[in-house]
Amino acid sequence: MKIAQYATDLTDAQWTVLPPMFPPTSKRGRPPIDRRLIINALLYIAKAGVQWRLLPHEFPAWQTVYHVFRKWTADNTWEALNAQLRAVVRNSVGKRCRPTAAILDSQSVKSDPHGGVVGYDAAKRIKGRKRHLLVDTLGLLLGIEITAAEVPERDGAQTLLARVLPWLSWLRLMWVDSGYSRPAFAQWVRMQRPKLEVEVLKRSDDKKRVQGAPSSLGGRTNIRLADASSPLGSRLANHRIQRRRVDLYRDDTNSTPSIGIILERLPIIQTGSND
Repeated sequence: MKIAQYATDLTDAQWTVLPPMFPPTSKRGRPPIDRRLIINALLYIAKAGVQWRLLPHEFPAWQTVYHVFRKWTADNTWEALNAQLRAVVRNSVGKRCRPTAAILDSQSVKSDPHGGVVGYDAAKRIKGRKRHLLVDTLGLLLGIEITAAEVPERDGAQTLLARVLPWLSWLRLMWVDSGYSRPAFAQWVRMQRPKLEVEVLKRSDDKKRVQGAPSSLGGRTNIRLADASSPLGSRLANHRIQRRRVDLYRDDTNSTPSIGIILERLPIIQTGSND
């Protein structure tokens, strides 16, 4: 087993999974830099949150690491890696590689303006950004959108879903919380994907209000209600725990956060656990 110089470095077992998933290298120009060093450098930046120019000298030059990162962002290499790793993890726990159910949620986090636009979330009293996440039932990433904190949950969700739903054709059920309970959101989702059902999960302490909610929502909005004490509610609570473990690199690009999320799941492949 390789003794990692930094805690974020890939182990030998983790590295063996990645090479077959990489795009082929060009036969022209200078010999390519070891991609393992590139990945280790990106994991270090994603975890430590340092500036590119402060990358330790043990890694390749920061200009090289940044160039590879931006190139793989532009040609969707990160998205392809995430999709392949997600399929491997799901197969390892006995699930089909393409999930039919997903969880949509958002979280406002404090951040500085130097990395992109920020705003103020009056409901959470947080100045920063809001991350809109779509994950499967294992907490594996399906899509992400980063906005200013004041952007409403439904608006950020629509921006995210409009971008990712075209290639998530196998989804049939999406669980959301009360922030997405308005009929207009479910109707919009149905227009984008007629076979995708939106199910709103409510807290158990809102049981009285939940019981009266269907009449106010309308009868044909494709929304169902479930109590948080049910198995579905437990899954949403588990998703929130998983979501807190996601490391986001501070940048204004939507694909950047996928660095930590993509390779965070490699220990699951190694151990065969989904916890």
